[in-house]
Amino acid sequence: MNDTVVRNEDFSIRCQKVLGVARQLYQGSPDWVTFFREVLGVEGAARQVFESQAEFVNFEKSNE
Repeated sequence: MNDTVVRNEDFSIRCQKVLGVARQLYQGSPDWVTFFREVLGVEGAARQVFESQAEFVNFEKSNE
């Protein structure tokens, strides 16, 4: 398996992790500000999972 395939799989797994956090948080019916902050904010789940700004931007463009 080449490095590109491994990185794409890793990226996909990390997307699913952030989606899982978002789904779990959503179950608690948070207000929009809290939801955004916890998922996409400066210290949110997506910022913690994705190592670079480029990966974060790619996540924002993903289906998740």
